[in-house]
Amino acid sequence: LPDTQGPFDIAHLARGHELFTDLHDDPPFVHHLMELATEVYLRATTMLKAAAGEPLNGGHHSGCVYLENCGVRLCDDSGSLLSPRLLEEFVLPYQRRALAAFGGGWVHWCGYRRQMLDAYLPLPEVRGLNIGHMGPCDPTEVLPRVVEAGKVYVGNWPRPPGQSLEEYFGSLLRCLGGRKRGLILQMGRDETMPPTGEIMARWHQAQEEQLR
Repeated sequence: LPDTQGPFDIAHLARGHELFTDLHDDPPFVHHLMELATEVYLRATTMLKAAAGEPLNGGHHSGCVYLENCGVRLCDDSGSLLSPRLLEEFVLPYQRRALAAFGGGWVHWCGYRRQMLDAYLPLPEVRGLNIGHMGPCDPTEVLPRVVEAGKVYVGNWPRPPGQSLEEYFGSLLRCLGGRKRGLILQMGRDETMPPTGEIMARWHQAQEEQLR
């Protein structure tokens, strides 16, 4: 699938920034719009998955992630701007319906938002999370919560300047409680890093050291 948005992002794209005042001025309109946006998400995703030859509850993403019992990615960048109360009333019921239709899915938003972790981690329809452009976010604040909730973090994690690969890998793995679970790490490679094969070897060595 391409990077499909979620119902609230679709509603925001359709309505514009007025949506954020509509939440207070005309709640029935927002709920109506969310019903329509959810239907758009369901129909478009079903059509795209059929064209790609994917089952509704599985598939691939980002060219490297295989999904099973997790059919979709859902973006909620716009929802990350809301308070917990507004998320609970206007966003989560529709996101849950969208995810449930495809056997669950993983959710993306940009920027570290504690209220988003609080909102999404308990949902049974959510299989995993991805945070983009998170800034100086401490993995000890996020990854243990993901593991405790039985979810998976999918994606890159910023490496602090000057931190070696061994230190970087170790800091992430320690957050997983000494087990190889809860993290599908995607990372790029720049000119300062060793060849890909050596990076993978160091990653596996770090895993073995954590499991001793």
